[in-house]
Amino acid sequence: MASALAVSSVYAKKDNEGNADGTSGSASSLSVWAKEQASALPSEIDGVVMMRPVANEDGRVEVSEFIDVPGISQTQVFIAAVVYAAENLDRETDAIETIDFDSRRFVVSRHVKSGEGKDAATYRYTTAFQAADDILSFVSYGIEIDYKDKGILPRHMAIEKMKPATNKRHAELIEDFSFNNSKYLKDMAAYVSDNPSLKVTHWKDIKDGTVVKGMNETEVKLVGGAPVSVRKMGKRSKWMFSNDFVVIFTGGVVTTVIQ
Repeated sequence: MASALAVSSVYAKKDNEGNADGTSGSASSLSVWAKEQASALPSEIDGVVMMRPVANEDGRVEVSEFIDVPGISQTQVFIAAVVYAAENLDRETDAIETIDFDSRRFVVSRHVKSGEGKDAATYRYTTAFQAADDILSFVSYGIEIDYKDKGILPRHMAIEKMKPATNKRHAELIEDFSFNNSKYLKDMAAYVSDNPSLKVTHWKDIKDGTVVKGMNETEVKLVGGAPVSVRKMGKRSKWMFSNDFVVIFTGGVVTTVIQ
């Protein structure tokens, strides 16, 4: 795995099976473990500020934080964040589930593969984003992990069922998930900061999910996401989304839509 495996080697011998408030023993144990590890684990790894999951009172395990993007308006934070998400989707497994253009909210589901061989793992989860002036808030939830138990047996487990206080492999997986998710969020924030003025004027067409002549590349990505392939021909470029959805730009502006 990556260098995110800076996990404490001290594990409790027992784990709670349940609690009076109705939360699961594993979720409660993870919450207690996370608080204990807050001072033991590094706050930053390889330049990535670590944002780790915690258990809520209802037993759900989430990562809920906000990212500072100073000096950028709500609309521009939203536009750049959606474009970054679109450009970094795995088309076979990921999706932008919903986009609320009026509220400046969107939801992304991701399948992140990490490690190789016996250390391979896949993290499946959803992140809801809310843009505001100067910040991008988010909550990552529904976290499930595919991994190999003892390096051999395939396992699929919701993070709420994991017992990092007693299981070293679970602790490593949770830390590795935290690193991968935190890295994604750091890169999204950097993209927002580096692109504070992406131009959008065709809001009605975007909300209708329609690509029209006169749109720029940013606007097309807000409608259709990133293209499957791009072919440049002098001042023209051809974006192919599927065999029956092709967009041609001339000088960075849509001149032909085939669908």
